Amino acid sequence: MYDRWCSRILHSYTYDNCFVEIEDIDRARKIIKSFNDNPVWQFGDKWIYKLVKLFDPDIREKGYYYTYYVKQIEYSNNICFRSKEILDGLFERIIDNHRRIGNPDSISNIFQKRITKSYKGICKTNINHFDEHPCIKSSYKKVYIKQYNKKGVILRTETVINNLQDLGLLKSVVNLPGIKKVAGNINNRYLKSISDVSMRFTRKAGLEELAESEKIGASEKSITGIRISDPRIMRVIKAVAKSSNLIGGFTNKELRNEIQIKNGMTEETYSTGKMGYDLKRLLVKNIIKRIKGTYKYVLTELGIKICKILLLIKDKIFNPIISGIKSKGSKMGKKLSRKERYYLEIVDNLDKLVYELVP
Repeated sequence: MYDRWCSRILHSYTYDNCFVEIEDIDRARKIIKSFNDNPVWQFGDKWIYKLVKLFDPDIREKGYYYTYYVKQIEYSNNICFRSKEILDGLFERIIDNHRRIGNPDSISNIFQKRITKSYKGICKTNINHFDEHPCIKSSYKKVYIKQYNKKGVILRTETVINNLQDLGLLKSVVNLPGIKKVAGNINNRYLKSISDVSMRFTRKAGLEELAESEKIGASEKSITGIRISDPRIMRVIKAVAKSSNLIGGFTNKELRNEIQIKNGMTEETYSTGKMGYDLKRLLVKNIIKRIKGTYKYVLTELGIKICKILLLIKDKIFNPIISGIKSKGSKMGKKLSRKERYYLEIVDNLDKLVYELVP
């Protein structure tokens, strides 16, 4: 019933008690900010005086009334993913690193409670199964936080408080806004503790996506992706990165002239058409954007980061390895060994290497 009501007033779409699309985001924010104990009092008073008739009107006039307390509260953060493969892969990496989250220092930081040698309560992290998926659960006394992959769509981080006094909180529903803030902070600290895992995995996934072709326009024309093994696009990346300090941006002609001069090329070897196609490759990957009303382009914030990391990988990893193999092969004057052939396959397996090397 609640999901249907929210879907109607927010024009939203829910997936298994989680909002995955909200059209009226401003109204949703207002509802969240207005969160307090008033709905509890309204709903409770509506029914309790009808069903539990201990306080008749005369007694209520003397100031006696029912009050409400929080026995358990659950507060969750949900991150939605468009790709099941990315979420599955990310959560596998989080599980691999869960032991670090379970040490006393991490638990103490997440729940903001000091854990000394004399502490005899529950303080642990384990992996269970929830809804047919692994679930990481970290506990402090009767408070715990769990994180799980919900059907390949949602990464849910959920704080469950079974005893508010374990966190120094009062049980009255009047304190709901404060309880919500504490639970939200626990979730945020937990997410921060695994941020290095998620950032490294996202960076890896981004490089894989960068190499994929894109289809544009009504004809769905295929535009080649960006790979470090492609000398032509890497020349463009290098020239575009150099233009990052140009406030007014650059045109097709300006960038083409820069590439031709730096690489000893001519109009025949690198034409306007080829330059235009390469600019489209950068546009569809959101590396550059066109200045409205002009024929000029500028680097996006994402584009600056992508250019830097691609050039770093090419100069510090890709080129030295390939150069070493070629020189070794030429000196020996024989076929490459199996190990050397594996190195040559670095083009197709570069994302795995980057994941291990990029901090």
